[in-house]
Amino acid sequence: MNYIELINQFWQCDIEHSFNGSETRLYFYLLHTCNSLRWKNPFTHSDAHLAAVSGMSVNTLKTARNRLKQAGLLEFTPGSQGRGQSHKALYKLSIFDTIPDTLSANSLTVFPRTSDSINKHKLNEEGSTASAATSTSSFEADSGSESKPEQPASLPATKPTRSRKKPTATADEVAALPLPHPGEVFAKLWATFRAGPKQTAKPLSALELMLSKLGKYPEGFAIVMLEAAIQGNWSGVENGGTAKAYEEWQATQARHPTPPKRPALPPVAADPALNYDFLAEQEAREQEALARQQAEWQATHTVAA
Repeated sequence: MNYIELINQFWQCDIEHSFNGSETRLYFYLLHTCNSLRWKNPFTHSDAHLAAVSGMSVNTLKTARNRLKQAGLLEFTPGSQGRGQSHKALYKLSIFDTIPDTLSANSLTVFPRTSDSINKHKLNEEGSTASAATSTSSFEADSGSESKPEQPASLPATKPTRSRKKPTATADEVAALPLPHPGEVFAKLWATFRAGPKQTAKPLSALELMLSKLGKYPEGFAIVMLEAAIQGNWSGVENGGTAKAYEEWQATQARHPTPPKRPALPPVAADPALNYDFLAEQEAREQEALARQQAEWQATHTVAA
């Protein structure tokens, strides 16, 4: 019988007797002691030392071992008193007579089988099972068939479930994404950003989400966001400082708005009657008008120092 079988024997007996904590601790300490002594059974142990290492009083120890003896798990002979010296008690772990003739190859520590007759009800139940097994073996021997050990049913191999990654967006899918801003600068910066190493393996839904975030802001600030993401090698276009940066950008635009661009002039119809001097004069008037507009804009938007 091995260590594990003795443990199983205890828990099977516990179903009927419902051992308390002291009784459980005492049995397993005695089992550990027997194993440490290379399965010397019986063995001796001092009551005082046993109570100390088990964390209980001597009276509690005596009550617990009496209960274990009644359950058939051990036998003991109390230590006798003589000449002022306490003699050690003799303990013997009981082994139920249910040991097979051939132990399994993966058995742990094995010790000789004893002839204790304990737990009669258990023996009667298992005796009928052993008789049936013996009859089956005899029938197989008479018929000339070779008995084979029963193999445990193999359990289906279960593989850990892994979350399936979304497929990476193809170049055609990325090119077909609608941009939230029409400017050429924005389009070039977006192309540079999505070509980065952290963006090439992303699914199409991630790129669509980033374009949606860029579309929440004006084109000027969206350009600022892309430039920061490219320089910082970000995996996205937003972070914890985006809101504050947008507030600062809005304050800057309020102080220094973009100056007006030169208006596009309609094309002059080709007329042979128009000479070079007239065209030069018209160009000079346009330059003068543009300079006047810029001077007025600077005068109205100059911030006092």
